[in-house]
Amino acid sequence: LLVLEGLQWSDRSTLEALAYVAQRRGPARLFVLGTYRPVEMALRAPPLRGILQELYGRGQAVDMRLELLPAEAVTAYVTGRLGGPVASPLAALVFARTEGNALFLVHIVEHLIGQGLVVRRAGQWTLQDGAEAQVARLPEGLRQLLLRRLQALPPAVGRVLEAASVVGTAFTVAAVAAGSQAPVEDGEVVCEGLAAQQHFLDDSGLTVWPDGTRGGRYRFQHALYQQVLYDQIGTARRMQLHRRMGGRLEAGYGARAGEIAARLALHFERGGEVSRAVQYCQQAADNAARRNAHHEASTALR
Repeated sequence: LLVLEGLQWSDRSTLEALAYVAQRRGPARLFVLGTYRPVEMALRAPPLRGILQELYGRGQAVDMRLELLPAEAVTAYVTGRLGGPVASPLAALVFARTEGNALFLVHIVEHLIGQGLVVRRAGQWTLQDGAEAQVARLPEGLRQLLLRRLQALPPAVGRVLEAASVVGTAFTVAAVAAGSQAPVEDGEVVCEGLAAQQHFLDDSGLTVWPDGTRGGRYRFQHALYQQVLYDQIGTARRMQLHRRMGGRLEAGYGARAGEIAARLALHFERGGEVSRAVQYCQQAADNAARRNAHHEASTALR
């Protein structure tokens, strides 16, 4: 058994040697297990990508993608790291923050320990009182890691993702194009490419606005990508992007703008359009009240 960690950092000679061994037809009592990070491979476009594609195509290698950890596994890791039972709210918080990403999980848990944000009470580890705001901030090491990955992208791709982060973890290309003032087609090409490489984004299908605007709908693979992108945008530019997106969404929905009142209220509030934000906040509250009344009526009828 030969285990090779971090193949994305390998030089061409090492990879060619592995490819040669894999393509030999003679029997050998040898099993080669290599690990690599798809994100790093996509950013650096090393020779590994081409060699793996060749081996997969010939049936001489198998690609096993590691899935995100389920909530139970996250709880087990935190329990083991802290050395004792973990309160349900703390386990749920860590899972919500990391979404089961093993690398992010390690960083977040070490941050909690290093900053003294967890304490032991009644035999269980739990979050320190008043520590929610500190937990919401990204650990510096993790922030730098994510920034390095994002800054390695071509400028045009970075601009699209920056604008997308203003929309939220899920977004439409039409809204992103409105914020960045770029053609929708250019945004579609960028997002399609990233999703095809399973890099930062997942494809969520198509969307159609009431005014007939059509476009792709995507989601950040992890909320932390969206957070680190959003946090690095300057205040003035952030307000500008929110205003543009709010205006475009309002126009796109027209008479049906009330259906997305909460989203519009957020964009206009963060864009400095106070009066329009208040208007849509009221509509959002009215919508919620109507939904609650309908639910209560349905329950009574049943």
